[in-house]
Amino acid sequence: MKTSRTTGLNLPALRLEGSLFLPDILEKAALGQSRLQTEADYGLPKGLKLRDEASRAFQIASAQWRIFAALLERSDFNPQRASVQFVSELLRDALAYPAVAAVSGVSIGDRTYPITHLAHPAPAAHAAGAKSVAIVIAPHNQGLDDSDPRFAVQGSGAKRKSPFQLAQEFLNASPAHEWALVSNGRTLRLLRDAATLTRPSYLEVDLQDLLAGQRFVEFRSAWHLLQASRAGLLDLAAEDATKAPPLVAWATWQQAGQEEGTRVREGLRRGVTEALITLGQGFIQNPANDALRVKLQAGGLTRDNYFAQLLRLVYRFIFVFTAEERGLIPAAAQPGDDDATVQARHTAAQLYAEGYAMARLRDLALRRRAQNRHNDLWQAVRIVFRGLGKGQSRLGLPALGGLFADAQCPDLDDASLNNAALLAAIKSLRWTSTAGGSLTPISYHNMDTEELGSVYESLLELVPDPDVHNRSFGFVGLTSEGSTAGNERKTSGSYYTPKSLVQELIRSALDPVIEDRIAQNAQQPVEALLSLKVVDPACGSGHFLLAAARRIAERVAALRSADGAITPQAYRHAMREVVARCIFGVDRNPMAIELARTALWIEGFEEGRPLSFLDHHLRVGDALLGLTDLKALEHGIAKDAFKVLSGDDKAVCKELTKANSTALKDLEKKRLAKAFGQLDVVHQTDSGLAALQAIEAMPEGDTLQIAAKAQAYDTYLTQARTGRLALAANQLLGAYLLPKTDTTADTIPTTATLYLTLLAVPLKQAQQAVQAQANAACEKARVLHWPLAFPQVFAAGGFDCVLGNPPWERIKLQEEEFFATRHTAIAAAKNKAERSQRIQWLSEGMLAQHLYPGSELGSDTSVGLKERELYTEFITARRTAEAASLFAHVKGEDGGRYPLTGVGDVNTYALFAETIKQITSSSGRAGFIVPSGLATDNSTKDFFGHLISSNTLASFYEFENEGFFPGAGQGHMLRFALTTVLGHDLTAEQPKYLFQGKKISDLLDENRVLVLSGEDIALVNPNTLTCPVFQSKQDAELTKKIYERSPIIDREKSKGLQDGNPWGVSFMRMFDMSNDSHLFKSRAELIDLGFQIEQGNNYVLGRLRYLPLYEAKMLHLFNHRYGDFELAADGQRAHILPDVPLEKLSDQEYVVQPYYWVPEVEVRERTDSNQGFFAFRSINNSANARAFIGTVLPLAGVGNSAVVMHSELLDRRQVALWGCLSSITFEYLIRQKLGGTNMNLFILRQMPVPAPHQFTDREINFIYPRFMELVFTAQDLTPWARSVGYHGDPFKYDTLRRPRLAAELDAFFASKYGLTRNELHYILDPEAVMGDGFPSEALSVLKSKELKELGEYRTRRLVLEAWDRLHAESLH
Repeated sequence: MKTSRTTGLNLPALRLEGSLFLPDILEKAALGQSRLQTEADYGLPKGLKLRDEASRAFQIASAQWRIFAALLERSDFNPQRASVQFVSELLRDALAYPAVAAVSGVSIGDRTYPITHLAHPAPAAHAAGAKSVAIVIAPHNQGLDDSDPRFAVQGSGAKRKSPFQLAQEFLNASPAHEWALVSNGRTLRLLRDAATLTRPSYLEVDLQDLLAGQRFVEFRSAWHLLQASRAGLLDLAAEDATKAPPLVAWATWQQAGQEEGTRVREGLRRGVTEALITLGQGFIQNPANDALRVKLQAGGLTRDNYFAQLLRLVYRFIFVFTAEERGLIPAAAQPGDDDATVQARHTAAQLYAEGYAMARLRDLALRRRAQNRHNDLWQAVRIVFRGLGKGQSRLGLPALGGLFADAQCPDLDDASLNNAALLAAIKSLRWTSTAGGSLTPISYHNMDTEELGSVYESLLELVPDPDVHNRSFGFVGLTSEGSTAGNERKTSGSYYTPKSLVQELIRSALDPVIEDRIAQNAQQPVEALLSLKVVDPACGSGHFLLAAARRIAERVAALRSADGAITPQAYRHAMREVVARCIFGVDRNPMAIELARTALWIEGFEEGRPLSFLDHHLRVGDALLGLTDLKALEHGIAKDAFKVLSGDDKAVCKELTKANSTALKDLEKKRLAKAFGQLDVVHQTDSGLAALQAIEAMPEGDTLQIAAKAQAYDTYLTQARTGRLALAANQLLGAYLLPKTDTTADTIPTTATLYLTLLAVPLKQAQQAVQAQANAACEKARVLHWPLAFPQVFAAGGFDCVLGNPPWERIKLQEEEFFATRHTAIAAAKNKAERSQRIQWLSEGMLAQHLYPGSELGSDTSVGLKERELYTEFITARRTAEAASLFAHVKGEDGGRYPLTGVGDVNTYALFAETIKQITSSSGRAGFIVPSGLATDNSTKDFFGHLISSNTLASFYEFENEGFFPGAGQGHMLRFALTTVLGHDLTAEQPKYLFQGKKISDLLDENRVLVLSGEDIALVNPNTLTCPVFQSKQDAELTKKIYERSPIIDREKSKGLQDGNPWGVSFMRMFDMSNDSHLFKSRAELIDLGFQIEQGNNYVLGRLRYLPLYEAKMLHLFNHRYGDFELAADGQRAHILPDVPLEKLSDQEYVVQPYYWVPEVEVRERTDSNQGFFAFRSINNSANARAFIGTVLPLAGVGNSAVVMHSELLDRRQVALWGCLSSITFEYLIRQKLGGTNMNLFILRQMPVPAPHQFTDREINFIYPRFMELVFTAQDLTPWARSVGYHGDPFKYDTLRRPRLAAELDAFFASKYGLTRNELHYILDPEAVMGDGFPSEALSVLKSKELKELGEYRTRRLVLEAWDRLHAESLH
């Protein structure tokens, strides 16, 4: 394998800081070997080579430098003028910038940025939309990071800014500018808009070194990177130069870096996994580690604790890698140090670099000779870790404590590890393979802490598998039998939240909170910001917490700077304070909390200060299981807690329910009589608030103070667990969690014991075990009571800002996932029935005997014991999930925590959404990512309706997953929403929405981002208050216009032919394909039973008749003969049926054949119709030209993939309803409601259709013959045709007339809906009306299909022609 030993840019005159570009990508670009680097890409004439042009530019630049260099030492020539002259000429003449214009600043809002120049694009590039490059030129005697009044932003309050800060803040504020150049003539920097200022990112070129030293090779590299074409400023030859702006090479290289970064992250994830295995085995195998092996064998060190220590050890490595590369350790000399101190620090740094630095291990990892059985390298590592724990001045190591404290890895710190194992692990952590197979070093200097976190978060669900006997270590499913199939989200890292999404939520949720807090505390804004409380309730590796901490720290540092000049040290100091005071997190996984803590330590590291104490802010717990409001205790324990769950005894549950009900009635009387006020007393003295506030105030100046704070917190936790509120809250949750059997009946909490506990009345002797069992159950389930976990926050009313991307998963335990890492024979069962049978054998301890009869394994009695133990573990896990589901479904009036989202088959995202609303303070804001079903699904309608009615939804930005979450379902298969909600004291004046966005820049599209009021949503979805899915403002306005004219199909709580349901509509799912499958018969089965075919597709035996079972794939618009299973290959049950040939459709006697038949008596029991009915597909494919697909069917069975729709209007007027549902306008409207592919009934009920009385006899006479000719094309629909008054023969299936007839109906119903011709044209083809690229695309699939198949958009032409004839009164 080839090896690349570069540690970054192998170019002395170039310096890359931060994550502007990936080093490997930039180095390729500097050498001219990356994307967009042909002569044509640089705008060179044919025949001219890049080297020649770079050489010419070098000669020009060198001449310019000689003139400029002569002015550097002169005091009689204005330094600013000299720099401006040199830099302007360099850009124009050497780098080919077409127009560098001096400006007197650029105004954005109420601020003016003193940008000195703008590099404008050439005319054609400008016409195509190319953006200018901002330029800040400073005097040659001023550093780019030195502040000066001339660069202060007017209106910002800052008196001074550095040239670099000015450029960065300008880019962040200006949507019209993405890139900037900053130069003082000696140095030049390239930068772009950035999400954070705490870690600057830029590419720096040392012009003085290049030009004064006559370094052509390095200059050519800089020219490759900075020439004007790189910014998209040149007019490049193109077929249509005005259609699209020239590509910006810088952005292209960034994108390449992001793609490579994804690959590097995946490589690092694999590397970390390999490192964990290597270290795990290395410690177990080392001959000197007998004590470790004995402890593992005896259970004194569990496999999970061993894995935890391995992870912490790797966290230590990552921390040191990062700190070293960022120059934070060893401690460097500081301003003000005396000579002796400077010398001492230099000596320590030299000693550290030569014998202890992790960078040394990185290089040694590639040398085979160093990989031996000695352990001297591990001893050096231990010295470093111990030095960082307690301080080691001889190596320049500060005392950090925290991650490096003795208690973090006690068993590994005392163990031995040979050089071979250590270096193998280091190699896995420090080197990754490129696409070409060579090794390249991983740059921790430029890797964001969030990226590191995403790598490690993917490992937290791995199941360790240490084997002391065989001296091995691995992971289930990777190195041993088993599967990680149930952990794909975690192990793939596929749900890593992109920066762009995080930053958008920071802008929408946190930034307004920061501004409000500053405005309300003008006298002490810094302290006001440091009092903010921000939480992520499912924090994982701390991605959102890091972003929030950076944003607050930026403002704190800026406010502290009297003149606006901010040093990197000031940022780090502010960051440490913010992390220690403002940031909170919760996660179920203890190692995730440790990972988040490590990430915050890395980012909040400050020279000379220990790692902050964060245990009281980062808590292990289930954010969804526990109380958010202690007032719930006043309601006692709900009756739902005693429902029978897995493993429960029904009789015991019945007795407990009875006892609890009696106590509940007594408690209700006391509560209504206001004789239950003890909570008000207890809340003041028993929440732990005072003790925790005292802990918060303790100093953190050194490791001793940190240790004292940790000890105080341990004491607090011990005391808090015995408080009355905590005990009562645990009883309430314990009632759900504890198994209820004969042996446990006396230990189950009830409302009676909870009441006594709240009153501080000691429980009777027989009840003493109640509390202990409840506490144990809550600890095992990681119950978290929010007001007791964070009393300092809830005393102030809740969190000021809640951020996160919580899990999207069902609460119900997935059996296959559970057994994947525990017993593969159960996980691998062919179906649910086989899995259930194997689980039953497991409960009996007989699984191995049934699976491996006669084998040694099958006869081993110890195996049966282990099987029963595993079954007990399974039942416990299943009942915990069931208990959590029960807890989620308790009604609000019974003290339930989820009155709005605890509905149906609950998904955790909905519960998190309601939790987030509950824990947000009345004046706070929350921003989170959830599936967009939060706004469109029936199960979450109460929650979304609450947001709308309370005016607390600030924004809802839906995106299709176009690369945001790789591997999580692409495009329309996964839609998620950036959701921002407000505390109940705030009001969203103009809630903003985006639907079906593809990229984050869609938020800048004025056509796509729209405002919907609560009244607007109530107009279009009055039953559910769920959200429509408008793709543009025009769609919203047009849809609202239609709803103002037409009633909906079925307004809630309306029956029969009353005004709310004018058509008397009802819906029915006739047969469930799974639950009713016992009723189905195939053709072969019917023939075997002696049935004879009759009427083409009925089977008869005596008085028994079987009717065809229609499935959705068999019907289409105006066509009940769309799919025929007889046409499928070998009559197989095909997913997609072949098209029915025209010759068959032309045969009026032809009927389609289903795959199943059902008894006629079962059909007639389900429908009152004896002739036929209208049915529509309930699930559709996004590739279909139409979303609503329905037609009339003969009397038959209908599977649940289609829905039967009845109208109580039995005469010919009903065809007006069916015709309207089949129209283009209705199709357009239904697409404004569909959030996915399911045609949910709650959507259809709220669709607008003109009422029967709005149709005149003349209009019915227009609709009737056209609809009948389209639908009645076969004899099997004759009974239905007669029922609506038609007594003629079926119509010919005429492929020429049918499109015209449908178009005439489309034109009629568009007019009936009140549309203008232009509005109808817009529905048919938005781009034709609004211009290319317009976002609305309701009928885009239909348009594309017809253009491909017919060479024209036929429907548009026919419908508009029909409209013109209709309104010319030539169509009757």
